[in-house]
Amino acid sequence: MAHQHLIDDTSDVGAFPAPSFPVYRNEGSDRSWPEIDASLLEDKRGPVPAFPIDLLPQPWRGWVAETARAAGAPADYVAQSVLATVAGLCGGASVRVTPAWSEPLVLRQALVGGPASGKSPALAPMRAMLATIEADEPDEPAKAALQWHDESAHWLRDGGSQALEAWGETCPPSVLGTLMPDEVQQALQDGGAGLATRFLYAWPELPPYCPLGERKTPDDEHVLTMLRRLHRTARKLNAPLVLCFDEQGQKALDRFLARLHAERPRAEGPEAAWLGKGAGTAARLAGVLALLTWSGVGGSAVPGPIGREPVEAAVGLWEGYFRPHAQALFDRAVPTGLEQRVRRIARWLKHGRKTEVSREDIRRDALAQSVTAVETDIVLYRLEEVGILRLIDSGSSPRGGPRARRWQVNPALAAA
Repeated sequence: MAHQHLIDDTSDVGAFPAPSFPVYRNEGSDRSWPEIDASLLEDKRGPVPAFPIDLLPQPWRGWVAETARAAGAPADYVAQSVLATVAGLCGGASVRVTPAWSEPLVLRQALVGGPASGKSPALAPMRAMLATIEADEPDEPAKAALQWHDESAHWLRDGGSQALEAWGETCPPSVLGTLMPDEVQQALQDGGAGLATRFLYAWPELPPYCPLGERKTPDDEHVLTMLRRLHRTARKLNAPLVLCFDEQGQKALDRFLARLHAERPRAEGPEAAWLGKGAGTAARLAGVLALLTWSGVGGSAVPGPIGREPVEAAVGLWEGYFRPHAQALFDRAVPTGLEQRVRRIARWLKHGRKTEVSREDIRRDALAQSVTAVETDIVLYRLEEVGILRLIDSGSSPRGGPRARRWQVNPALAAA
């Protein structure tokens, strides 16, 4: 691995938005059916939340919004470049949650999107600022590294994990990579699953078109001044920068850890591994957000302790944004056993133009007796939840006992 730089380009180079996939509506006489999620029938991903820009402190919040509008790119991508840059500039720093628990101030992020999704213009301003900072002090080695990987699928397949571990023996690098949606599944299947679960993902919708007259010039000079302040502060210290959690910050993180502890047993596959890294990731995000606030406010010469506000903002970002984006990616690239069965049955119902089915139909014909009766009930519950099936109120049999349960198939499925 080459010596460390602020920019180490080893490449070849809240609200829910309207879904980008088709939504099929029942146009029949009964309009009480919910909409069908087309991701069950096609290799699409469902809707994901937009980046909660209000969780960023000012003036960073305004700069991210203006930069995104000027570039015609999602604010998600611009915000990711800010988080990655702060982690890279202050690399070697750490967050100390308790005397027994510290985390390196390292983020690993992946921006997912097609070739015209706005990744490059969204990242360009921050990359240019990092190049300026490095050019100001060419003879001083950077205290940490930020690796940029354009189109990272090959890197995930070809030893990225070993590269991180080898470099991480002395100073773990932060990573910001880009991925094409169609490459993610192959990368995971080719051995990148372990590394992929370490990343925070952003897979946004394209933003609405912004007229040229409404695009303002972002105040890049002010942002560059704040980045230099962060860089100088991290370099001036005789020892690596350590950001400690205060009592209120610990209590806020504790509430999140309790929720995470209860949810982890219910997860499976890559999502389970990703959740397992949630505690450390949330602590690191809190450190980055605290540094963003400090850089914009001025005042004390050294960043202070991490309190309740940055922790709650970091938890909100992890739970409300990064988790659904990661789940959407994993569901598409490596669906769980349950989701695989749901998709299989949805396609079987559609192609067979079924109008009603029983549990035995599903278990025997759609799933070829590959699951138990209890597992079939779980799948049926999920099919009801997503609007594919609805239990028919069949009353009692002629002999007075309950009739065998049957489910009506959403009529819109045939037209999907």
